[in-house]
Amino acid sequence: MTSGRSKRDILKFIIIGCFAVFPHFVYSSYNIALGKPASQSTDYLGWSADKAIDGVIGKDMETNGGGSCSSTNPTGSREAWWMVDLQQTSRIKTINITYRQLYPYRLSGFYLYVSYTTAEDNLQNTGYLCYHDDTKDPELPSFNQSRSCPVDGRYVIFYNRRPADNGPKHVPYNSTTDAVVELCEVQVFGCPINRFGLTCRKTCHCGMGGCDPDTGLCDVSWCQSGWMLPTCSEACPTGHFGRDCKETCHCAIPGCNRFNGICIRAGCDVGWEGPTCDKSCDVGKYGKDCKHTCNCASPGCDVITGTCTVPGCEVAWEGSTYDCDIACSISSFGSICTEPECDQFTGLCNVSGCNVRWTGSSCDQVAVKTNSKENLISGEKSGSNALVVPLLASLLFISIGFNIGFIIDRLRNSRQFPTLRFWECFQTIPHYARLIPSESSPRAI
Repeated sequence: MTSGRSKRDILKFIIIGCFAVFPHFVYSSYNIALGKPASQSTDYLGWSADKAIDGVIGKDMETNGGGSCSSTNPTGSREAWWMVDLQQTSRIKTINITYRQLYPYRLSGFYLYVSYTTAEDNLQNTGYLCYHDDTKDPELPSFNQSRSCPVDGRYVIFYNRRPADNGPKHVPYNSTTDAVVELCEVQVFGCPINRFGLTCRKTCHCGMGGCDPDTGLCDVSWCQSGWMLPTCSEACPTGHFGRDCKETCHCAIPGCNRFNGICIRAGCDVGWEGPTCDKSCDVGKYGKDCKHTCNCASPGCDVITGTCTVPGCEVAWEGSTYDCDIACSISSFGSICTEPECDQFTGLCNVSGCNVRWTGSSCDQVAVKTNSKENLISGEKSGSNALVVPLLASLLFISIGFNIGFIIDRLRNSRQFPTLRFWECFQTIPHYARLIPSESSPRAI
């Protein structure tokens, strides 16, 4: 029967084996080195550099260049290197290395770099050092290496030299003069810059820098215009735009450009204005595109309905208690349009003179009433005199004309005078007027 301890050891072995053979289950990001161009300082018997990124985790070399491991020439050089080109700037998280299992001590003193250039001869100045083996334990390093390297770069470089910095290893086949690199697989987990998730299919649109290849969380706490936190990979919902989608566009027909806020169809919703319809109407304005004016006595009204914040209308406007949207008629003015027959704004009468019982420049004051009978009578008399004078003048003119005609007629009928011209008649009026009996003389019956 298998003991409890043996079961635990078996389970532990299975988990470690899964991590080594199926690392894509451990990371959300994936192996971005797989199948990419690789090179090394020297080739040796067909064990080319590309065998270390073929996706097969080998154990050892096979004869005549067989197997799935790469190798440089084991003799003749104090320096050796292997490099993979990720073909684009990438954000790296972890680098896994499987070395030739037969000679793991040849790893001793190795350097692991990430760089933007291929200058392997100047790595100390151009590359980022992810790890350097400086252990002096003759049993180390292990042929399986997993090193964290959270950095951006394009090239991953494995470098070694002899003698090793950490001193000689007193084991067989460990040269102190010849450097060699023997890699059975190199896995680089991460994503191209600004990509994340399983197989790096998602894109993060961070305000600056990049994002975590696994979680998508940005280096900074804000997104580019048109994208939402937390991963800056989701576009703004309808009606929102700008940085982190914090701006709101109030278009008449919903929908605006998520980057600049311009309405897809021109025209703002009621109560809003501006190129992006994100500006509320100014004080005193309301309605569609803020084209209407609210005429409230106290500034301020609802930007949608125009209802006054404080009851009361401005001069020359009326309406309900809160809606001052009707102009006074031509014959009224004031804050409630109740004053008669005048300009609706100034109150001045359109025709001079006030109606009965009204006075003032705008005829908006009630005349003072008196209880004096004499004032009433004198007012009536003055009114009567004003009518009598023109009437008497008209009657006098008619009477004169009539009398002149009458005189001419009598003279002609009596044949006592020669025929007279029209103007001569007026010359004879004083002479013959005595012949006409006056109204005061007694008439013969």
